[in-house]
Amino acid sequence: MDFYKLKSLIAVAELNSITAASNAMNLSQSAVSQQLKEMENELEIKLLDRSRRPVTVTAAGAELVGVARSIISLWDDFQDRYQKKEF
Repeated sequence: MDFYKLKSLIAVAELNSITAASNAMNLSQSAVSQQLKEMENELEIKLLDRSRRPVTVTAAGAELVGVARSIISLWDDFQDRYQKKEF
């Protein structure tokens, strides 16, 4: 799992669109779709319901979005504290 995949999932959940999320992330639509499919395969769960428009996040996907937001927030806080310090 990497931060870019988590950020893509958050963007899709917030924007209800893989296309809009790809634009927001400055990635191609296929790149975002591939990231999401890789996460689903890795976790062996369905994160998005792609059968209707707009796409919707499944219950498991919504739970992962919450976890992803926490992870990204903690990482950003850590970077803010230590990125500016010298070795």
